[in-house]
Amino acid sequence: MQVFYQKIVREVERRFLCLGPEIRAAAEKVLSANTATALERQIALLPYWFAKALDEANFRLPHAFLFELALANLFGWMAYGVYDNFLDGTGIPAQLPAANVCLREVAGIYGSLFPAGADFFPTFRVLMDRVDSANAWEQGHARVNITDGQFLIPAVLPDFGGIPHLADRSIGHALGPLAILSYSGFSPQSPDFKRILFLFEHYLAARQLGDDAHDWWEDLQGGCVNSASVLVLVACGKTEINLARDESNLRKIFWLSSVPEILHAMAGHLSSCRLIIGNLGIIKKPDRLLQMVEDIEKSVQRTKLQQKKIKGLF
Repeated sequence: MQVFYQKIVREVERRFLCLGPEIRAAAEKVLSANTATALERQIALLPYWFAKALDEANFRLPHAFLFELALANLFGWMAYGVYDNFLDGTGIPAQLPAANVCLREVAGIYGSLFPAGADFFPTFRVLMDRVDSANAWEQGHARVNITDGQFLIPAVLPDFGGIPHLADRSIGHALGPLAILSYSGFSPQSPDFKRILFLFEHYLAARQLGDDAHDWWEDLQGGCVNSASVLVLVACGKTEINLARDESNLRKIFWLSSVPEILHAMAGHLSSCRLIIGNLGIIKKPDRLLQMVEDIEKSVQRTKLQQKKIKGLF
């Protein structure tokens, strides 16, 4: 698996060799930033892990096919990592050309594997549309204007209660597994195809909730309201916030009120993941998929212990 991953990284590096030194330097930084942790490396390997979980007797998948899907995952992760920074107001202009190259590579890979007339092409288009629609929704509904550390709480706050507003920014991660099913003859209307999509929607929703809980204060300082900070703003009972003056009270609300609600929602999504994995007949070796779920479950348990300690302090 490590050799497979290293080949993916080398192929990404090779793609930028034919370009100028400026874009190569920017691409190196983007690649490094998006392969620094085990979780980020997991993104590129997701198609590989999913393929290994399937019944090998009924799924004969060429190595080159899995390699291309994994390569697309890493290119996509790099591209949207850069775009996300711009949407949050922290983008680096020098990295934008590299991100555009990465996104073209994603489209090129899927276009070569599944031409426009293929059954999977509409799924690719719909999921990519969901990513961009989610980003547009956040720009229109989850931003506040901060002046001198103060902002008015909007009369209508964003509703992150449904799957789309949690999972859709990252739903591109489901492309690889769904492409494997399509290559193996599963229609997008088939029950197993739909269940795999549900699986990743719940998984990505749980992961987004965890990310938002980790980043809520930094995001709020930058004018971004996420699924965690919106709970704090609802519970604080104010119409205007001064970030410096109200920080202590907002953090108290977060730990005492918002965290239990977030963890409960995460547990629900993770329970759905386990249920789907357990009921899928095509999954014969679920260990890797369950490991992805367990990694988030462990973070939930750690946060529960941390919340209990902080609650005692208050």
